[in-house]
Amino acid sequence: MKIIGSCPFCQREVGSDLRPINQLNMEHINILANELKDFEPVTKSECQRSQHSTTPSQVSSTESNDSQSVSLLTEAMLNMVRREFELPADAEEQIPSDHAELILAMLSEEQNCYDKFLQNKSSKTGSKRSRK
Repeated sequence: MKIIGSCPFCQREVGSDLRPINQLNMEHINILANELKDFEPVTKSECQRSQHSTTPSQVSSTESNDSQSVSLLTEAMLNMVRREFELPADAEEQIPSDHAELILAMLSEEQNCYDKFLQNKSSKTGSKRSRK
């Protein structure tokens, strides 16, 4: 989504469709992570699987609480998405709308971060080419 400015009322970035973009700040992420942690107890096998899936370079003793909260939130959302896609199409159980909104907000935020990364990468590449 292309960001064209910011809303004068709510100070959020506005997309090309002229709607404010919902952004998660660390305070909201921490609150949501705690709610999801209380809502979905992690099983022992899930803990073991997630511990084995990380590399030693990813785990550091100086990891901040913010990054831990984001990690917990992301893991909980991935579990919700995984369960939703494992359900048959005619299943009565569906993902609650508030969970779907949370997932979409997180995906939008990830897309924004990725777009900024690509923009920075292309601007650095462009400046290197102009030097040659």
